[in-house]
Amino acid sequence: MPTNHPARIFFLLAREVNKAIVFRRGPTKWTQMIVWDLNSDELEYGQWSKVKFQKWRCDISPSGKYLIYLDDQFENGDSATVVSKPPFWTAITKWKHYNPLFGIGGGIFKSENEITLNWHYMLEADELFPAPPQLKMICKGESFNIETTRLERDGWHLLDSKEFINLQLKKQREPSTFWNDINLENQFQSSPDLWSKPITKNASLYRLSYMHPKKIKRLNKFFFKRRQEVKELKEIEWAEIDYNGRIIATRNGTLLASKVFDDGSVQLDNLEFLYDLNPQEPVEISVPDIMKQW
Repeated sequence: MPTNHPARIFFLLAREVNKAIVFRRGPTKWTQMIVWDLNSDELEYGQWSKVKFQKWRCDISPSGKYLIYLDDQFENGDSATVVSKPPFWTAITKWKHYNPLFGIGGGIFKSENEITLNWHYMLEADELFPAPPQLKMICKGESFNIETTRLERDGWHLLDSKEFINLQLKKQREPSTFWNDINLENQFQSSPDLWSKPITKNASLYRLSYMHPKKIKRLNKFFFKRRQEVKELKEIEWAEIDYNGRIIATRNGTLLASKVFDDGSVQLDNLEFLYDLNPQEPVEISVPDIMKQW
C-alpha cells in the first residue's frame, strides 16, 4: 500500500437509500467514481475521468441515481455543470459556462427532478446533452453556498466554534503557529467552522472545517462526541453517518466503518478497515447506453 501519496477520497450519501457515491482521486488528475452499498458494504467500481471535480459544488439526487457536479476546466475556458448517472461521469445533461468566475457552477438536488443551479440566469443546455422536460431548474447566484445548503439539508448543524477551537488549540504541539496561520485574515482565509450531526440521543459526529493558508485548500478534522466527552478521530479525512447508525469514514486511501457486533449493537468510535482503494489504477470502462440517458 502506498504511503507517500495515498488516494484522496470523498463521498456523498443518498437520502432515500442507504448508499454512498465515492470519489477516489489519484494518481495526479484522475478520479474514479464508485457506488458503495452501505447495507452489504459491496462496491461497484465505475468510470475514471480527468474531471476537475470540486466536492463543495456537487450533490446527488435523493435516490443516488443522479450526480450533479462542476467540471472546472478554467484554464481551457471550457467549464461546465454536468448531470451524470453514478458510477459514470458521462454527461446526460450539460450546461456550458466556460470560465466559472465568482464562485458559480455546480448545483444541488431539491428533489429527484428539481435542481438548484449555482449561477445567475438560466443557460441553454448543450444541444448534445439536453435537459429532459420533467427536470425543473432554479437559478441562484454566487451567494448560494452549495456545501452549506447540502450539509444543513442532510442533518448537520453549525455550532458556535470558538470554545471548541480554543480547546483544540491547546492540544496542538505548535498551536500558535498552526492555528494563527489558519486564522490569518487574507484572501485565502475563512473562519473555521464547527459542524455537528447527531448519531444517537447522546452521541454526535463533529466536523471542524478550515482553510489552510499555506496549502491553500480546505481541510477537515473529525471528532466523536458522547455526552461531554470529545474524542478526535485521528487521520480521518472525511466522515458521515449511514442509515445503519455507523460512522463511515476515509483514511489514507481506505474506507472504514464503525464495528457492528452480532447482536446488532454498534461501537461508533471503533472504526474498522473495509477496503484499501490505493491499488486502483485508471482503466477504460465502457459506458452502457442506459447510463447515457435519463
